Amino acid sequence: MQNDNNIQGQTSLGDKKDEGAPSSLLAMGVILALVVIAAYLGWNFLNDDSRANDSIVTEVTGGYQELVAFSEGRDAQGAVEKADELLMMAQQADAPPNVEAEIRSVRATNLFRMSEVEGQKEAVRTAKEIAVDTRLSRARRASAANALLSFYYSARSRFIFDEIFTGDPFASLAEGEEKDAVRRLAEFSMDLYPTSFAALRVAVWYSGELLDNKSLTEDTRSEYKNSILELIKQADELIALELSQAETNQGYTFDPTSMLTRFHYWKGFNLAAATVGIPSESQDFERSFQEALSMYKPNEVESDNIATTIVYTNFYYAAYLHEIYKEERSGDQKILLENLVNIITSNPQLHQSGFIAFMAVERDRTPSMSDHNRRWFVELAEVSPEFYDFLTEYGWELPENE
Repeated sequence: MQNDNNIQGQTSLGDKKDEGAPSSLLAMGVILALVVIAAYLGWNFLNDDSRANDSIVTEVTGGYQELVAFSEGRDAQGAVEKADELLMMAQQADAPPNVEAEIRSVRATNLFRMSEVEGQKEAVRTAKEIAVDTRLSRARRASAANALLSFYYSARSRFIFDEIFTGDPFASLAEGEEKDAVRRLAEFSMDLYPTSFAALRVAVWYSGELLDNKSLTEDTRSEYKNSILELIKQADELIALELSQAETNQGYTFDPTSMLTRFHYWKGFNLAAATVGIPSESQDFERSFQEALSMYKPNEVESDNIATTIVYTNFYYAAYLHEIYKEERSGDQKILLENLVNIITSNPQLHQSGFIAFMAVERDRTPSMSDHNRRWFVELAEVSPEFYDFLTEYGWELPENE
């Protein structure tokens, strides 16, 4: 069993950033998977010498490198402007559909980061158009479907859900509860082209059932746990394939740190749900969460690329420790929550469309629409006075701590 000091030494997340570190525009680390996938699926196409109009394609290729640099540098405004410039060039050159789709994908990701309701809706519509465009590769379309999943999971906002699940074929996925529609969207992505990203989001449905559905029989609970473990096994195989496809003699075609941070975070989330009620099996989910946390280097410029994932990792790691161990691991829970607060307060703008929006959505949910997330916010506020104060600053009305 891990003690408080192991958590402290593993993360060191309370450190502040250097004063000289550049600030970022509104960001959502959860949806960078779209940029990562676009990077390694897109280069193969953009560098294809057999395409017509080679001079323009070559120029667009160079511009695409600049576009990805803007995006990875968290300059959402710069990325959107560069994407608009490249789209005009691609259209004038009558470039193949995949070229335009790659550029539009990165534009949508960055537009979502920097925007509020209307801009985020536009980003959703773009991803939907790409996901159903049969001229494109199935991998490209699956990447767009994954972007839709990320847009939703950024805060689980109802207006994003409504924008996703309108029009064919998406409206047909929306029967039943919200969580069922999101699962079907992940399965839609897997049917197009299997990815580790989508596999772990299918697993989230089973995790939610284990956490929230008290009417499950023991046989069904066992079946759902096995489904989670099978999906995680599939995701492990897929992430290895995805990384191998991105590897060259000179290294990776992109920095895999962000992708791997998110992978370990979501893997930890699902493993933990399968572990609730079986504390002796907690090592696997803790190892996954710790893998994610270990990738965060707060004094490095590149840390913004994963900081938005790290705050969710801290929250859910603390939540599952609370769910499984209660007061026995309260010290670890306090450390993780303190790290979460420190990261967000050091740069609130970075987390505005991510965890801060997530907090607001959960705060305003009615009892009939609430699940484990809102319950964990309230219960963890009782564990950590600092987290309690943090939530009240963002408008939560909580019972007085004793």
